[in-house]
Amino acid sequence: MWLIVLTLAEASSGFTQTLADLARAERARRDVLTKSGSPPDTPATLLGHEALIKEALRVSGARRQLERHLETSLPLVVNGSVPDGMPAQEYRRIVNEVFRVEHLMPMMEKSVSDTINDRILIDIVRWYRLPLGKKIAIAEVDANGPDAPARLQHFASMLQSSAPSANRQQLVEGLSATALGIPRPFPDFEKISAAATESPAHGNPLWLLFVYHSLSEAELSAYLTFLKSPAVGSFNNSVWNGLDVTFGDAAQRLRRKLAETKR
Repeated sequence: MWLIVLTLAEASSGFTQTLADLARAERARRDVLTKSGSPPDTPATLLGHEALIKEALRVSGARRQLERHLETSLPLVVNGSVPDGMPAQEYRRIVNEVFRVEHLMPMMEKSVSDTINDRILIDIVRWYRLPLGKKIAIAEVDANGPDAPARLQHFASMLQSSAPSANRQQLVEGLSATALGIPRPFPDFEKISAAATESPAHGNPLWLLFVYHSLSEAELSAYLTFLKSPAVGSFNNSVWNGLDVTFGDAAQRLRRKLAETKR
């Protein structure tokens, strides 16, 4: 993802500082996986190629990851340093237009389409429509719910007397290296985590244990096995590469638009 930062940093002199946040937002997700797209009972095999790509990116969290990048970092870019000689309002308009999700997703979809076949996409869509896939979606969404800070405080206190098994900690940490998208900690997480330093797990392990606390070790193991399969690994790599390509393409378009505006 550093390629994203380095590429975009060249687009405008005001990007270098703020786009570091884009890379740090890497494993973020938001919104319920089932709020859009085809109905859950629609067989994946009935989807056309283009619709299949869109659905796989949706259910896997790839689209929400892109949205989270923008949600977290774009305001910092928009309100950052404006190129010399350009009105701030015009600069912000151009940036917002170039980095609209609707303008970024086609490039990402094309990148995945060029490297991943329909069979892999169908398998991914089918898996996330299984009960376990839906349960994972609910767990990830709930981790950023309105009552999440209070629930995390309670969860951290529970760990004081009931430490998670070594196997459970290993499983959730394994997800951090393989899952396409893990919910981003809410703003008060660091404060709560610091107060929980006496617990058996804090920081990133605490967050992962909290996110997936509703899943059994057997379910966590099944999820990790799915993510580590060669087909899913290829899909995930394609998505990461697609993000680099997508933001690189957007940076080029931004450069062109800024240059045209200065004429």
